[in-house]
Amino acid sequence: LPFVGTNIEGLLAVDWLRGQRLVLNMAEKHVAITASRRDISTAKSVVVPARKRIGQLTIVDADLGAKPISCMIDSGAQLSIGNPTLRKMLGPKIEGKLEKVTMVSVTGETFVGDMMYLPFLRVGGVQLGNVPVVFADLSVFALWGLESKPALVLGMDLMAEFAVVSLDFGRSTVTFEIA
Repeated sequence: LPFVGTNIEGLLAVDWLRGQRLVLNMAEKHVAITASRRDISTAKSVVVPARKRIGQLTIVDADLGAKPISCMIDSGAQLSIGNPTLRKMLGPKIEGKLEKVTMVSVTGETFVGDMMYLPFLRVGGVQLGNVPVVFADLSVFALWGLESKPALVLGMDLMAEFAVVSLDFGRSTVTFEIA
């Protein structure tokens, strides 16, 4: 059903993907929904085990430095967003590097966050450098029970760094294919 008063097209509820596989092919600029299937890590791909939380996938294997974090995949998020606990974990050394950013949710709500570039982030064995993250206290972190744990919503800005990202809701895995 459409949201009243908004012009939202292409919004896909993840509960509809139960037992399916969502393939985001950045290289060829297309999206596919297929049957769940087993992927194998190769020289150009990494398969990451994940756990489900309210229909989303949480990547278990993510860290910032030597510190583990919860990393949620959200293909509906344009930007990657860190919670206040993650920001606090980084300490006061980041305060001078922040830039104010205004975000608008799919429902039209406006949020203000602080953006900075993390020197690196490891997601499922893949190292990402100069990672843009907006820090904001969004209700989604409380919804997922992650308000008191360092957490990051991995948005399309970072997923676009890969050739293909496959979210397999049937097997609880995420596959990152490197270009």
